[in-house]
Amino acid sequence: MRRGGGAWQTRERPMGDRRPKGDQMEDSACTEERAESGSVTTPEVDLTATDRERLTFFKWRYVLQADGFAAAQARRLTFMRWLYLQGRLVE
Repeated sequence: MRRGGGAWQTRERPMGDRRPKGDQMEDSACTEERAESGSVTTPEVDLTATDRERLTFFKWRYVLQADGFAAAQARRLTFMRWLYLQGRLVE
């Protein structure tokens, strides 16, 4: 819906466009320039080995869940992978 002239109007959609209304991006979102609020600086912090390991496990679990595995399944598979990497699980 677009607001124009003080009244709400529906936007015409092409016949072949079967996407739900909420699934479309406003045309202006891609064309308008966004104002920068200034430069943001973050301190340079090196990740520890523990941080890298935790991020890696999080990534594995996220990818499994994105591929359709349930959270409990992804957690078990990630744990089994950790056991394998630790040498405690043999194929």
